Amino acid sequence: MRSVAIFGGSFNPPGLHHRRLAEELEEQVDEVIVVPCGPRPDQPPMSEIDPVHRAALADIAFRGLAKTRVELFDLEQAQSTPLEALGTRFAGSGERQRLADTSGTEEASTAIRDAIAQREPYEHLVSADVRAYIHRYGLYRGRIPNRATRLLLDDPRILIFADERNDRARAWATQLQRYENSADPNCIVVLGGDGTMLRAIRTHWRKRLPFLGINAGHIGFLLNGAELLIDGGFTPGEVVVRQMPMLYVEFEKADGSTETALAFNDAWVERTTSQSAWMEVQVNERVRIPKLIADGALVSTAAGSTAYARSMGCPPLLADTPGWLIVGSNVLDPPGWKSALLSTEAQVALRSVGGEKRALRGFVDGQEHGEVHGFRARLSRVAAAELAFTAQHDMAEKIALIQFPPSG
Repeated sequence: MRSVAIFGGSFNPPGLHHRRLAEELEEQVDEVIVVPCGPRPDQPPMSEIDPVHRAALADIAFRGLAKTRVELFDLEQAQSTPLEALGTRFAGSGERQRLADTSGTEEASTAIRDAIAQREPYEHLVSADVRAYIHRYGLYRGRIPNRATRLLLDDPRILIFADERNDRARAWATQLQRYENSADPNCIVVLGGDGTMLRAIRTHWRKRLPFLGINAGHIGFLLNGAELLIDGGFTPGEVVVRQMPMLYVEFEKADGSTETALAFNDAWVERTTSQSAWMEVQVNERVRIPKLIADGALVSTAAGSTAYARSMGCPPLLADTPGWLIVGSNVLDPPGWKSALLSTEAQVALRSVGGEKRALRGFVDGQEHGEVHGFRARLSRVAAAELAFTAQHDMAEKIALIQFPPSG
């Protein structure tokens, strides 16, 4: 009979004591499921750190353990499932379950937080990768964490993600093989275009490593230039790292089922026939547009605002803008409406009100999700990607060039 251990807790932050307990459990069971809990009124410190950071720290702290996986549903849904209910959630046929004894783990995490806040040594309490992440974003120091920071990559240990259809990308991948260390990478090097970067993020965002792109495509807004590979070497040096949020999207499918997806750039619905789409637009459960008549509508992150949202006439957002967008495509009604800026806490719902003859189909970062009745979207509480740029290719400078194009 297969055995499973449920290991729940705040992991705020996860320390070496948490990893040691997971290792001990691995010796006793077939699988260890780590569940960082969502906000709890009896533990105010959990609300002091954004859930995306707690999710990233959990992924980092337990990676590399053969039998352990981290489940982030509580953090994503801003809930705290009781331990007993977790057993029911993960109940499987023919499984024997146990709840991990976590006595003392919260006190140990409190000691780590206190040491960081008081600028005392804490290296012996957390793994090197956890410490590096805490330091990178200035966590647990009693101030607003960094959204952008600088990172020194003078010893690149890379995981390569290349566009196999691109000759230059394949050649660069061969050139960079001597820097590859898939067992212990400190960054993910993406070779190709913006589409390749989106695929790399979809595949590897849970590794919680910076994505450093090198443009072998066309626009390359999310990537750096080929000068990083001059003379056959590769030492990026100091780079700017920006943590960019992703969208959490729930499609209502035509058959009544629900399908969830994550988007780094954008998600949208569009008409499937010659008939215009009719859509109700809700923001935070309040109907803002009873009937939007258009070819479709899109929601976009700040990173995605330079892509399809811009082509629809929406000005791009700065990379660190605390907000996201909803944009209409070829809007007929309401007259003159194009877009709206949304707060980071906003939730959007788009629902078809046009019946069967005005059917919609959904897309996430260009990937089709078939016929849908609409979707709900918000910024994810756990999913984000760190993009690394050299100074001359930083997103802030790229957006400045879009808004102030050079003359002549």
